[in-house]
Amino acid sequence: MTLQRTPISLLAIVVCIAFLSIHAFADYPFHENPDELVVTRGDTVLRKLPCERVVLDGGEGRWRSTGEYAYIRGQVGRTSDGTLYTWVGGAWGAYYIAESARNVMFASEDEGRTWPKQWNVDLPKKRMIGNFLVLSDDSFLASATEPGDDRVSFYRSTDRGLTWNEISQLKPGPFQKMYLDGNMLELQGGMILLPVIYSVPAPEGTDWKLDLGLQFMMRSTDRGKTWHNGPDPAVWKPLIDAKLTVAPVGPRSRIPGGTFPGCFETGLAQEQSGRLLAALRFSGAPWPWHESMKEAWGGREADGVGRIFRQVMFSTSTDGGLNWEMMRPFADADGESVIIQQETNGQLLPLPDGRIVLIHQRRFGPFQLIGRVSPDGGKTWLHDEFRLMAGFGYSGNLLLDDGTVVTACGHSLDGKHRAMVMRWRVPSK
Repeated sequence: MTLQRTPISLLAIVVCIAFLSIHAFADYPFHENPDELVVTRGDTVLRKLPCERVVLDGGEGRWRSTGEYAYIRGQVGRTSDGTLYTWVGGAWGAYYIAESARNVMFASEDEGRTWPKQWNVDLPKKRMIGNFLVLSDDSFLASATEPGDDRVSFYRSTDRGLTWNEISQLKPGPFQKMYLDGNMLELQGGMILLPVIYSVPAPEGTDWKLDLGLQFMMRSTDRGKTWHNGPDPAVWKPLIDAKLTVAPVGPRSRIPGGTFPGCFETGLAQEQSGRLLAALRFSGAPWPWHESMKEAWGGREADGVGRIFRQVMFSTSTDGGLNWEMMRPFADADGESVIIQQETNGQLLPLPDGRIVLIHQRRFGPFQLIGRVSPDGGKTWLHDEFRLMAGFGYSGNLLLDDGTVVTACGHSLDGKHRAMVMRWRVPSK
């Protein structure tokens, strides 16, 4: 990275507002049967697989929003007795109102087939969960933040999510704001990783109107009581005060303690070998070198704010997330990206046989949740698309011992906002 004096203070990070598709349900030919999963290549149907789609909240009014779009996230975990717990919360428009009715926990004792138990989550100070994780000791860890916030709060529950106690906080200094980004992950040795965005407002008079920020990979070795690996004030405060831009000189530029410039909404997973996987949403401010990478990385013509890239990219780490292999596209054996612009919000799920599943949003045409598979540990990716759900939502995913994938997702379609769980399988090699 090189430092240049400009009126911009740091890197641009795009906060994307996802609009609901205006298409009717009839426009989703691959999701008409709730007990059937269709696998396609392009518009060609390759096969049909059985699945189970379960609506968690049939009232459809819990996450009601005044606008045409909603931001609803689902995350799922499992305790040592086999009980599954799904948290669903948030709604764009209503998301900033800390009402427990929109912050809900569900429990299943039959591996996700039914979810008869549900209760509202009341965090101290009426905070809204942004991330939820079942830890190896069966306690629950939640993190909370709000737009324009000056802190990230962490809460622990030792009674399966019924009551919560605040255990720690993160402050944004020397940056001005911060927010949660991606999913929490407990590594095999007990360390917890959490991507966090630290940001400052864009200076007046610049072309970029959104906040400018960097993603740091926060680390905790004491189940969330303390956190490390954030921005070093000795390094970053002088840069911010001097209004210096950290300009990535090329695709190999990295952030000390973080990931890559322009990356956020990072989905983390760990393979049995210990290798970490990351699906990074790459869609920051445009830099001169972006044009040279457009074809290789599956970019498209610049959008309304100048972004050539707005899709998930792939990276791995073999040292617990301290350093990441150069990010690259989810590409096939010929090097062609199977992901294009506006395919975002990726979550990764490694399978015991070495394959990796990518689950991501498609934010064009009829919005959909799509699954893809790598047959060789992430080296190449197939063009086959598992059409999981119609509509928009952020998903969490869990692999059961019998190979069943449990996908918990917020679900927005035709102006109705609710929560859904899907049980499905990836066919064997």
